[in-house]
Amino acid sequence: MAEYRDEVPFNDLETTGKQGKYFEAKELVQDPDLIVKEARTKWGMFETKGVHPLNDLERIKEDLAIVKDNFAEFIPETNLVVGKNQKGKEVVYIVQHKIHGLELKDAKPDEETISQLRIFFEAVVVAYIKNLYYPKNSQEPSSIFPDIKGWNFIVGRDNKIGGQEGRLYFVDTYPVEGSTVSYFLEEYIPSIVRPTFPEWCHPLIDEFRLKATKRLEEYIKEKDDQIPKVI
Repeated sequence: MAEYRDEVPFNDLETTGKQGKYFEAKELVQDPDLIVKEARTKWGMFETKGVHPLNDLERIKEDLAIVKDNFAEFIPETNLVVGKNQKGKEVVYIVQHKIHGLELKDAKPDEETISQLRIFFEAVVVAYIKNLYYPKNSQEPSSIFPDIKGWNFIVGRDNKIGGQEGRLYFVDTYPVEGSTVSYFLEEYIPSIVRPTFPEWCHPLIDEFRLKATKRLEEYIKEKDDQIPKVI
């Protein structure tokens, strides 16, 4: 569900300098424990357009539901607010508890963080298998998965709810979709994901890829007839 406000819901936003394809992350001056991701409303002149339209509430709801349903223990409290931006245009805001801590590149490779990463990667494999489907006219199945770049993880604490220090959080809310199995295993994990992680994580990434390869090969071999096909 989204909260609707016929007004500008956030008047004291400051940019973080982090802009993705669909959202720009901003900080709320009055509440340093929140991050507000404001939906973009216009593509850049020389920018390659995304698969989905900008500021699409229904799509944003679906994407957030996928992330929450499959990775709930790693996602900070996240909600949707629909209101107006400073130009008076109705936009979608993703409001998320800010995690105070360190990105993986600055974090220590302690046993707890390594254990949590393994649990997260296991959840990625489970979600990928659960969402397998054959696109129209395709001989290879595709699926959906979180954008598991290293900078989307933070080891820290949610000050809004308290809790333990040094917990692993995943803060991205826009999953990657339409990826074939071969692309996911042979290009995305080794060539796109692995370089974004610190060196101490590389053995975990390699382990994750090997396990994902084995599990997917076994599942497709045994249950190919159960994978939905888009007609």
